[in-house]
Amino acid sequence: VARAFDRLARRSKAITNLDEGIDIAEKNKDNFCLALLYNTYGGLSFRLDETDKAINYYQQALKISEELNNPLLIANISEGFAQ
Repeated sequence: VARAFDRLARRSKAITNLDEGIDIAEKNKDNFCLALLYNTYGGLSFRLDETDKAINYYQQALKISEELNNPLLIANISEGFAQ
């Protein structure tokens, strides 16, 4: 949902959805989902020229994906990080 709002340039709504998603993923201890959300947040922050914030979110996503030992997730996040 957040990506759709981002593409429609409704970024404040995208941020709201990401924040809600992160809260839910943390409460449910869903680290896979949390890594995806941080990755999406990193991309959004990058498009908003918030480079430091983007790097922080990408690093969080990468750390979680490495802890999960998920090569596909690591590759996906690394690709976004390399932008």
